[in-house]
Amino acid sequence: MPTNDHQLRNYSDELSRLYGTPGTPERTKFDEEAYSFYCMQVLSQSAKEKRYKKI
Repeated sequence: MPTNDHQLRNYSDELSRLYGTPGTPERTKFDEEAYSFYCMQVLSQSAKEKRYKKI
């Protein structure tokens, strides 16, 4: 009986399957939103660290 270990083997293939190949409008929109989310997380973490250093 085959089992599924739920681990991605190739993340690029999965992104292409879900959002289209690089260069398509859907993939470009996803990449822009993902980068914006990443930047906000970095800024948020930096602000938290700055607050804790003042204590």
